[in-house]
Amino acid sequence: MKRLRWIALSMAFVLLAISVMSVISVGAADVMTVRESSGDVTGDSLINTKDLTRLKRYLASAGSGSVALSSTAAADVNGDGLVNTKDLTRLKRYLASGDNGSIQLAMMEIQVDVSSVFTMVEANGGYCITAYTGAYDSVTIPATYGGKPVNGIAAGVFAGNTKLASVTFEDANCWQAGSMTFSAGYLTASATQFLTDTYASVAWSKTGHLYSDWVTVTEPTTASDGLQRRSCTGCGKTEEKVIPALVESVPNGTLPFVPDHPETIDSDWKAIWLSQFDLQPIYTSGGTQRAEADFRNRMAQVLDNAVRDGFNTVVLQLRPNADSVYPSAVYPSSKYAVGSYANGFTYDPVAIIMELCRARGLSVHGWINPMRGMTNSEIQQVSDQYRIKQWYNDTTKRGDYLVLVGSTWYLNVAHPEVRKLICDGAAEILEKYNMDGIHMDDYFYPTTDASFDSKAYNAYKSAGGTLSLSDWRKDCLSSLVAELYATVKTHDLRALFGISPAGNINTVVDSQYADVRKWCANPGYLDYICPQVYFGFEHASWAFDKTCLIWQDIIKTDYVSLIIGVTFGKALAGVDNYAGAAGKDEWTRHKDVLLRSLQYTESLDKCVGMTVFCYQYLWDVSSGAIIPETQQEHEAFSAYLKQMTWH
Repeated sequence: MKRLRWIALSMAFVLLAISVMSVISVGAADVMTVRESSGDVTGDSLINTKDLTRLKRYLASAGSGSVALSSTAAADVNGDGLVNTKDLTRLKRYLASGDNGSIQLAMMEIQVDVSSVFTMVEANGGYCITAYTGAYDSVTIPATYGGKPVNGIAAGVFAGNTKLASVTFEDANCWQAGSMTFSAGYLTASATQFLTDTYASVAWSKTGHLYSDWVTVTEPTTASDGLQRRSCTGCGKTEEKVIPALVESVPNGTLPFVPDHPETIDSDWKAIWLSQFDLQPIYTSGGTQRAEADFRNRMAQVLDNAVRDGFNTVVLQLRPNADSVYPSAVYPSSKYAVGSYANGFTYDPVAIIMELCRARGLSVHGWINPMRGMTNSEIQQVSDQYRIKQWYNDTTKRGDYLVLVGSTWYLNVAHPEVRKLICDGAAEILEKYNMDGIHMDDYFYPTTDASFDSKAYNAYKSAGGTLSLSDWRKDCLSSLVAELYATVKTHDLRALFGISPAGNINTVVDSQYADVRKWCANPGYLDYICPQVYFGFEHASWAFDKTCLIWQDIIKTDYVSLIIGVTFGKALAGVDNYAGAAGKDEWTRHKDVLLRSLQYTESLDKCVGMTVFCYQYLWDVSSGAIIPETQQEHEAFSAYLKQMTWH
């Protein structure tokens, strides 16, 4: 008998060693603790003489494995981690007690690989449990698996399981569909809709915290930070965030505002522009705002693709045409986000985007087009509550504050009230979403025609102004840039403000009146300049490498960094009709133009990153599949971007 017990003891240690090895191999995040009742040796969910017979035979076989058990843990009746005659004695006593509970069987806690207990399928930006594959009395739904959240349980996963006594959640916050119940020994639950690409209905779904609006607990001052707090309406969990101390107001006449030190970009900027055209099919369906759950799933796919390819920053279009893709008190709802300028929001898509981005560790910058507005028929649909509609209705301001160029209305930044509108919109973005910065696009003055702002310019001249029309327009636009910079820094000195002009600097300065040389040579205008160098290396006039050097050379202050903007549009088209005879077909002959562009920027001393235009040139917006025409360029670029550093 001593020899039999020694053999059984040895077998138990071997089994435990195997268990420990399996735990180590799968990694701590994907290991879970389960509880299993000891004594059901046959695994039929009953404890009776069959179990006693099976255990006797197992011990008599000296643990040779010739007799199968449901699991070794189930045979460890007294819960000491060993399978030996003590377990046989305990089981005999239990059965002899008439199954009246006078002998308490042990409950084993063991660690197992999550995948040995559940079948996991990727869905909704995380994992959905589609089957329970274990045989335990108690399990816990893990909060994460494979580095992603577990956010769904398919209907019927636990139905009919008579052994499973309890199911708990590692993170019980905000799971829908109430609690789990037992009925005649079967685990049951009501169904809740959980819309994903794969599963239309699940028993439970995790929505994420349903937070209330931020409430200010302590107001910030110029001497100290403030504090805001919000709570989840579903589970009561609270979050707090610091409101940075206020920056002293910028007195009139002291612009540009210059902080004590530059806000340097210390980490690699690997950004993708998400335009209104990228996201319109995701924002809307059938001419109205898409259902919230559907939008969330589609947006998660967009961001997952971006993260997978090495991007760490999103530049999100928020103000495409003097409108707003989020619910705004400053600008009307954008047709790109709700289907029509006559429609309103049923939920805030940008709040969801921010939640999804933060969950993935993405930095987010709000992208605005400051001057470009909407068409005449579109602005007539806008509510009178908005300043742009009030200016449109006012015959003294229509044609002055708002100017029609072709079929599109543009804002005239010669007027302080217009610049204030643009700055108010930027401040609203930062206050609502606490984004990491504001990013201004290249839609500056739309024409060189003197009639565009003749009324304002004539008033300036009549008041004694001496600047030429060209220099005056540059001055007006520089005032806007300085005011936007001060607006951003007033919100948070750490927030960034940058501009992305077209790559042809001559056009930018001479035809659009953007004085980029001034902005990049003096503090108080920008944190970074991001020229759109949408050219190949064989472009006859603006070769990529030469153009990058032109933009680097105009930076004369430590307050400004260089970020290079590139596009996959030329790779998609395969041709550049403006590149000259030699460069026209460069994108067809070479499938590594963008890879070489990325590699070239490593040689630029002032460069801290790259921004890529745009999502729909890389992936299909609906399916998330890679675009075949750009796949070769895309994959080579992405592989290098992931390990690339400018610091």
